Amino acid sequence: MAPSLEALPLELFEMVVVFLDFKDIACLRLASRTTEIKASQMHFVTFFHRKQVTLHARRLDDLVRMTASSRLVCCLQQLTIVGPVGLDEARSEYRADEHVNLLAQAFRNIKAKSQTGSLASLSLRAAAVSSCPDTLPWSEFWVAARRTFKVTMEALYESNLSVTENLDIFSSVTGYSLEYDAFGKQAIMPAFLSCLETWEHKDPLWPAFNSPPTKMCFPASQNTNPSIIVAFTHRWPPTNAFTDLKRLTFSLSSILVDGPVTSYRNFISPNRLIKVNENQGEHTGAALEAVSQLSEIMPKLESLHLQWRNVGENAAPLTVLPMDTLNGTSRPAPLQLKECSLGGVFVRGAALTKFVKSMQPEIFKMRGVHLLTGTYAHLFKYLEDPDTPTTSYHLEDIFQKPYRLVHFNVPGTTDIEYEWYEGTGVIFGPSTLSRQNANKGKQITYRVGPQEWSDKNYLDIAFNVNGEFGAPYSESRAPIKPMEVKNDVDIGYRYL
Repeated sequence: MAPSLEALPLELFEMVVVFLDFKDIACLRLASRTTEIKASQMHFVTFFHRKQVTLHARRLDDLVRMTASSRLVCCLQQLTIVGPVGLDEARSEYRADEHVNLLAQAFRNIKAKSQTGSLASLSLRAAAVSSCPDTLPWSEFWVAARRTFKVTMEALYESNLSVTENLDIFSSVTGYSLEYDAFGKQAIMPAFLSCLETWEHKDPLWPAFNSPPTKMCFPASQNTNPSIIVAFTHRWPPTNAFTDLKRLTFSLSSILVDGPVTSYRNFISPNRLIKVNENQGEHTGAALEAVSQLSEIMPKLESLHLQWRNVGENAAPLTVLPMDTLNGTSRPAPLQLKECSLGGVFVRGAALTKFVKSMQPEIFKMRGVHLLTGTYAHLFKYLEDPDTPTTSYHLEDIFQKPYRLVHFNVPGTTDIEYEWYEGTGVIFGPSTLSRQNANKGKQITYRVGPQEWSDKNYLDIAFNVNGEFGAPYSESRAPIKPMEVKNDVDIGYRYL
């Protein structure tokens, strides 16, 4: 009998397949029914574990047809939804209802055909199309992020598809994020009920109302009136989309005001840093409050990672009322996370301590955090307490008041040379502290250094923190180049 590829045992056949690219495997599957079955086993199905789809009617329609007809849709585990940025006017018409309907139908197909009836991982991104202009308004990435989040959450609600392992909302990118008011349980369940509940009044001191307040909905990016009070609403329908979710990673920012970009290279100059917009502290406090409510819809959450995108003077001057003040509702049970990390947040000391206590993480990490008011004393006392759930923590390049670096009183020294303390004998320790298990209970003591713009090492730390958590790089306040936003996805289609 002549040697035949079909006659090979499945194990040997699979060893051949792993050396072929996708197109070659597809051709091999067409040779016969036997080769189709053997070539469609372990290695081939890995090509269908991940899928990236652009939030565009034509691509969403392709996703619907693929999930409706392909037997391999049952292998889909990780889906990335990308909002396109940089379309010209003729091709950028935003049809939210159509996008929601198409994506919801694709989700229904996935739920019906996958082995688990769910997705393991869902990621959201915004990316410039390959045919975009040479420069773009800075805010277009924020607009695309908001649209992508809203459409995806609505489609999840309509389809009741669940995400079981990981929800990634614009993390692992630099240069854009989701405006914080779009996030929260009332937005996730679902986003179309997340219109802000606002009251417009003349007195900025929040007096008692003589008449019923007027409710209004508007795109947050269009609101620049400092007399507008923003409050999260508490109206949401039941959904099981995130009941089993284990990991949440997301990037948030203040609501943007229309205007030119504040580049982080300009922003870290001494004169501008003195005027850091403290509105971000208020916005961060509201965002942390919203996150602390997520145990109601994500009861099995184990890992939470929040990055705050520093937009500086482009943060809207809004007053935000905490949900407890408005609603008087009982607080949900703490999440009791295995791991929690915060990066780049501008926050008040009391709000930060309250958040960490509500999360009760076993492992806690902070990097590039700016404390606007108060000190770290209460937080550190909680971390070093042997009776708290936290067993280890990592603190790196954190600041007490904007850009006054915290130095820990532990062995080692800093490379920063503070001119103010020359000849005084004062020693500043390192700006990083890690402790775990038995060492966790040691007292945390620290010294706060001054702003030292004349020292290169100090500038490097400030520049790196702003580069990681700040606005897109720009030498001026002009529109940015798409390449200045660092993404882990791209849109190379010619469909546009």
